[in-house]
Amino acid sequence: MGRRTRTYDEDAVRGALLDHAFRATLHRLRGVQALLVGWAEIGVVGEEAQRVRVHHEDATRLLARVEWLHGARARDLPLERLVTGESPQVLLAAAACHATPEEAHAVLPQVVDPEAALALALWSEAQRPEGEPAELRFQWEGGTLELRMENAVPCDLQTWHDRWGRFVVEQTEGAVRFRPGGFRPAADVSRTAVDDREV
Repeated sequence: MGRRTRTYDEDAVRGALLDHAFRATLHRLRGVQALLVGWAEIGVVGEEAQRVRVHHEDATRLLARVEWLHGARARDLPLERLVTGESPQVLLAAAACHATPEEAHAVLPQVVDPEAALALALWSEAQRPEGEPAELRFQWEGGTLELRMENAVPCDLQTWHDRWGRFVVEQTEGAVRFRPGGFRPAADVSRTAVDDREV
């Protein structure tokens, strides 16, 4: 039996995307905090002290990220306010990899145009199955980024295309090809999913 086609509602997708990024950030923060507590219990000596400092700085950044994500959701910030700083990378990592940028850096394309990253994050979140991570396959042809969401839920993306289509060469159900200039290949594009969410 076929699945019902979703209607693309940008406000609802933006809210879901911010919630998704909040949960991914909170998950990583819990991992970093557990690691720091473990080190505190066994004691830190020598070179490990520097590693603890690095993880403490990571925890501080993650706390700040949790704060701005909560604020963006609570105040219903418009998308135009989410194209600066780390926002595009944070939202893209959550939607595409169910992770933070730190966890997904080897999988995600490098962002050149923050608006293209936001467009891709919304495209991914709009088609992601409820309660499941997206299963995205990234591919490069020259400077063109091609994606396929293996588990995409049918969604009428005409409204998305009306607003973000300037970044796209071609779009079909569960697949999209972005124009050159929005992204660069990641250092390692051979993986198609975040297998190990290391802290």
